[in-house]
Amino acid sequence: MKIYFLINTLRSGGAQQALASILENFSNLNKSIYLIVINKKEKNDTKIINKNIKVIYLNENINNFIPVVSKLLTIFKKNKPKYIVSTGNAQTVIYSRLISIIKSIKHISWIQFDYENSIPKSFLKKILWHIFFKRFDFVDYKIILISKYLINRYHYNIGWNKKKFLIIPNTYSSKYLMKFYKKQNSNKIIFSPGRLDYDKNHLKIIDSISILKNKIKNLKCIFIGEKGNAYNDIKKKIKKLNLSKIIKIKKFKQSSNFIKMLANSYLVLLLSKKEPFGVIALETIFLKKNFLISRSTGFKDIIGNLKTRNIVKNYDNKNEIYKKILDIYKKPLTINEKNKFYIRITKNFESKIVFNQWLKIFK
Repeated sequence: MKIYFLINTLRSGGAQQALASILENFSNLNKSIYLIVINKKEKNDTKIINKNIKVIYLNENINNFIPVVSKLLTIFKKNKPKYIVSTGNAQTVIYSRLISIIKSIKHISWIQFDYENSIPKSFLKKILWHIFFKRFDFVDYKIILISKYLINRYHYNIGWNKKKFLIIPNTYSSKYLMKFYKKQNSNKIIFSPGRLDYDKNHLKIIDSISILKNKIKNLKCIFIGEKGNAYNDIKKKIKKLNLSKIIKIKKFKQSSNFIKMLANSYLVLLLSKKEPFGVIALETIFLKKNFLISRSTGFKDIIGNLKTRNIVKNYDNKNEIYKKILDIYKKPLTINEKNKFYIRITKNFESKIVFNQWLKIFK
């Protein structure tokens, strides 16, 4: 059986890490697995550990409709798979749906993003989005959503057929993370990962750090992520509050460097306003780091009904955030507190458990 996965880019992010973790498990199975990447290969691409996966780069700009479709048709002219799984963004899903119609291939949409973030700005692209993304869910054999939050978004807000929905959460690679678990140290760096978007809540974190700077000696905070819609406002606020020596912004370079920084941090802030799921939360919990997490959107699936002192109830409240950070500095999370989360993720989100849910689809 041939299965093709299609993604826009392998530049490291939650979707890419989850894809790599799933593909890692396709070994010693009677299945030929291929991964097509629309964009060109880059230095900071997520590594596909499983050497049995054939990775094909189209080396195209995802906005170049005709070249992308043409190259995909050429690939599938000689190799017709039983399934195509598309993920990454809405454009990738659109391309994949079109190919599946033309070539009569079962299509699976693996949705790891909020639909609001996928709506184009230009009028023409918005029309195409409404037709081929919003209204073409009938093409899908299955629609995989990574959290309950996304089910509500796609069913109630844009009307996709709920009967095709399956919740299969994202996962993490314990094998990969164990390499970094041994390299942890005890410095006092605060680590805030994520694209520099408004939804990631960096501005409120800056407000909290401004209060903390006189309460914690040698306070250091690192924001790491690609430029997003809040980048300029983040830089302005850091400068305005005279925090340039305390808060550093680092560009995401490679997934291994990212995990090293995560493992070497003292406290990880997971305070998003909106999060489709949050692979970074699984990685943080597996590495048994001190962390604060908001009970927002996709994070709810990860933390469940746990009630611990590191859960932030109101991510918009700078005073609550700063008090929680100060509390962790004075009294780090105990092993028992960390294990509550660790036990939950190993029971529900470990890669082999999640992979078995995927196998049930590929009949």
